[in-house]
Amino acid sequence: AMIALSAKMAKADGIVTQDEVRAFQEIFEVPPSETRNVARLYDIAKQDVAGFEIYAQRMAQLCGSGHANCMMLEDILDGLFHIAKADGLIHEQEGQFLHRIAEIFQIDEAHYEAILSRHVDLGAADPYVVLGIERGRPFE
Repeated sequence: AMIALSAKMAKADGIVTQDEVRAFQEIFEVPPSETRNVARLYDIAKQDVAGFEIYAQRMAQLCGSGHANCMMLEDILDGLFHIAKADGLIHEQEGQFLHRIAEIFQIDEAHYEAILSRHVDLGAADPYVVLGIERGRPFE
């Protein structure tokens, strides 16, 4: 499901670039014996974004039902952001794709903004948002 979701992320802006394929390869260590199988699955999945929500729902089950802000799913979303920005910017369609995945993963807006801020220059972003912590929280 992760391979297909990554390929569909790359296709979200309409074009899958070599930079996005390289970003996928940076994130996932594929054993040499599985390279051809992974490439074949990726090539099939990158044809269009249809069905991405089903793959995201499968991934969401990794943290059980109803578990909001699961760290593993946040890491997956972070990896998808890495793929999205690989061609130099996150296109509007990619942003919508990522936001929908965050909703399926039950990642709240504060956590989503923290992940987003690691990948997109938000200018004078609130450092609490960047760190994903509540304002006034002790530094312990």
